[in-house]
Formats: sequence, structure tokens, C-alpha cells
Amino acid sequence: MDSPRNPFYGLADRIIQGTPLTRIEALTVLEASSPWIPFLFAEANRVRHHFFKDNVTLCSIINIKSGKCSEDCTYCAQSGHYRTGITEYPLIGSKKVTTQAKRSATWGSHLGLVSSGKSLLNDSDFDALIHQIQTASPHCETHASLGLMNTTQAMALKNAGITTYHHNIETSRAYFPKVTTTHTYEDRLKTIQSVKAAGLRLCCGGILGMGESVSDRIDMAFEIRDIAPDAIPLNFLRPIPGTPLEHQPLISPMDALKAVALFRLINPATDIKICGGRSYNLRDLQSMLFMAGASGLMIGDYLTTPGRDAALDLTMIKDLGLTHMGCHP
Repeated sequence: MDSPRNPFYGLADRIIQGTPLTRIEALTVLEASSPWIPFLFAEANRVRHHFFKDNVTLCSIINIKSGKCSEDCTYCAQSGHYRTGITEYPLIGSKKVTTQAKRSATWGSHLGLVSSGKSLLNDSDFDALIHQIQTASPHCETHASLGLMNTTQAMALKNAGITTYHHNIETSRAYFPKVTTTHTYEDRLKTIQSVKAAGLRLCCGGILGMGESVSDRIDMAFEIRDIAPDAIPLNFLRPIPGTPLEHQPLISPMDALKAVALFRLINPATDIKICGGRSYNLRDLQSMLFMAGASGLMIGDYLTTPGRDAALDLTMIKDLGLTHMGCHP
């Protein structure tokens, strides 16, 4: 562990003391070879434990409006530009949202209300959405991911009971135009600014494995550091038939874990939640996520694909000697 040949020796101490990771070191992380990967994870795990101890945050989501989205995000099953065969439906009723909120509370999880579309906040569904929030919030802390919005809209969500808004940058600024052309990276940054101006907490991350380069992954990690969100959701692409990325090769389990370590070392005190695609991409290595630096997990189903049984995730957390922090309405 203290061998001078170990390229990661002393890295955790430096990070904890406030010395940021350099770009050269970031490249070393993503290119780590098998003899040194355990040493990398040991350093990332020490940083995680310093800031989060043995606590794990949990989140879950419900798709409140599905399909027919005007945007052309190449990874997304809900885009109206592609034929993916998903079930499409308008805004669901408050009863279904409340049922999911109660279920999330039994898991010790927050609940995120997620809608397809460029912005749910500009149409006639807004009043119904506010009612959903008000019925869900007494049972479980309620988050939202509803697309682009301004500060006035963000304030309305906060007043209704939303505590955190989720809005990803998805990938690096340079690679973004290859992922989406119907809105810009700057459009996303404007929404992020509105979230902060309204006093909402911000959840901002992205998707790995969309064909981006190692340099893009590093850029994204540093760009998110500069945005300074309260939580970073990391997703791994699960290629959806019918989308432009349907034949995109999966990110390997070890590359996914090294990326988690990278984000932990660059964003040492920020909650890093592992979300979509983890069971599909990581397979039997899911329990190593926390050793690689993750501090949170999305449990339950995703937007258009099923997730792993929540009971298995809760057992995994317990078996690792970790404790989930619970849901506080």
C-alpha cells in the first residue's frame, strides 16, 4: 500500500486536505491497469468515508408522463423522434404518485417525479403537477426532473414542496452536440442557474458510455465540479432498441467503476448516486460501487426499464456494513 511505485499513494490525504485532482492525475485514474485498480479504489473509498462515513443516500423515481418528447436525445426511449415501442401516457393521477411515495418511504428513499418533454412547466399539466407534489410530500421527500425552467417556475415548485431539482448536463460541453441537437448545453446551464436562484438543491450529473472519449469523461467531471451541485447522479447507458445508440457497446464494469472513482476524487464532498444502467453494465460488480467512491444509489424501477428488486439493494447495503439514511418528509 505504501509502495513508492503505487501511482495513487497518498492521493486521499491530499484530496481530503483540499488539494484538487489534476487533469494528468484524472487520466491516470481512468487508465489505471489491473495491478493498481485496488489501490485506486482504496483511495476513493477513503475520501468517501471521510465525508459520508458509512451512510448511503437512496433515491427512487416515477415516470409521471411518458413518451412523445420533442427532443432528439440519442439515448432516450421517450423521444418522439424514434420508434422504441415504449408505453406512452399523459400525466398520471396523484393516487399513483402517492402510492409510489409511500413505497419509497418504506425503502428509506426520496422520490423523484420525472416527466418526458422539453419542459412540463409550460403546459396545462402544471396545476395537476402541483397537486401531485402536495400529495406526495407528506410521505417522502419529493424531488423533480421536469426539463427546462426559469426561476419563477422553480420557486413555484419549491413552494409546492419540492426540495431538489434534477437536471443533468448529460456529458461534456464538447460532446453535448453529438447527443442532443434540439436544445443546447447552455440551455441546461440556464435551468441550473434558475434552480440555484430559487434556493432548491441541485442534482446534476450525466450518462457514461454514449461513445464519449476518456477526455470527455474527465471534462464532464470537472465541469460538474464547477457547477457545484448537491448531488451527482451517474448513469451508464443501457442502449435502447430504436434509438441512435441502440448498438453502442456497453461500458465495461471496470471502466464504470474507475469513472465513479474519478468523480469521487474530483468532487470529494458531493453525494454521488449511481442510477440508471448499473445492473445492466456492472452485473456482479455492483457492490464495488461504494468501494470505488459512490455514496448513494437509485433503487426501484427506472423510467422505461425495470430496476433490480429493491430488497436486494437494501440487503447489499447492509451486507457491506453501510447504513441508508432514510426518507424524511
